[in-house]
Amino acid sequence: MTPLLRIVLQLCCIAGFVLVVGSLPLQCGGERVIFRSDPQFLHDNVHHLSGIMRGRVSLDVPGEEAEGAAQPRPLAALRVVVLARSTDGRLAIKRTVPVQPTGTFEVIGLPEGEATVLVQLGQGAEVWRAEGVACGRAAPVDPRLDPIRLEERLHWFELRLFDAEGAPASAGALVWREARSSGDVIGAFEGDAVVEGGVARFPATAPCIDVVPLVPGAATELFEGLYGGEEVHLGPGVHATFEVDGPRPDVARWDVRLALSPEALLPSIGYPEESLSQGAPLSRRVAPLEDGRCEFDLARGGSYATSWWVVSADEEREDSLRISGATVEVPAEPGHHRVRVTFPMEAFQGRQRPPR
Repeated sequence: MTPLLRIVLQLCCIAGFVLVVGSLPLQCGGERVIFRSDPQFLHDNVHHLSGIMRGRVSLDVPGEEAEGAAQPRPLAALRVVVLARSTDGRLAIKRTVPVQPTGTFEVIGLPEGEATVLVQLGQGAEVWRAEGVACGRAAPVDPRLDPIRLEERLHWFELRLFDAEGAPASAGALVWREARSSGDVIGAFEGDAVVEGGVARFPATAPCIDVVPLVPGAATELFEGLYGGEEVHLGPGVHATFEVDGPRPDVARWDVRLALSPEALLPSIGYPEESLSQGAPLSRRVAPLEDGRCEFDLARGGSYATSWWVVSADEEREDSLRISGATVEVPAEPGHHRVRVTFPMEAFQGRQRPPR
């Protein structure tokens, strides 16, 4: 570390700009500024963060409503990032908020000063930026923010997905990236979308994309070079039957369900599972225990943590237990797989309440 850099870092520490988890270092002109978003820093400076910023994002072509658009374009994949700096330069704050279904957004906890406003899509692809936006308690709404028109910056997709039987695919999700030519290195996936009623409607940053559907019971495979309104026909995927070995609760007295929570899914798609859009039913799956078995249609195989949900059939007892189980491996290959599991009977018996 050079002496000059050491002095700069010491001055930053004195001013409160410390590089920690939740900070974002950016180059502002010739100055390196660390924008903070960690909760403790925000709490310590709450009295200086009374500013609010509001705006609206539009994905519709002007005049489209008058012509009777079939459905409003969904905005769930978009988020607004505000990098705000106080007038005296002492505070540098990063705030991130989702765009609401109505297209509006509101950012609170900003200092009195100016900000850079970004609109991002999916995993952070920047689709719009404005510099020098005033922020503060009495700052007026910047006309650049109401509305932020993105219709010419994004490309719209309405993909129809069908399962192996030819029926519309059940609820799930998909991830996408801009299509690569055959000579390019495979890139990371940039965004995701929810599949509902066999349809995924979403914006992307290019007119041609590659897609991996993540639909329970359907094959996880790459579809390359898709355009706006195509059909995607999925092959058969992973079906797992969990067969319970050993003793288990009396099903006449107890309702037993097995829950699966993904830990390391295969095939890997290089996209954080927790980043999938809200509503994608790919995190925890739950199935009842019937005749010693639990049946699951899964989007992918891999490692799953198990837990058991046990509820008394006697309404007067009001017993409801959640008991952790072992981690299990489900083959990633499409097909019907049988997985042996053991119910944690000893833990169950130790947690039962005695009859009244």
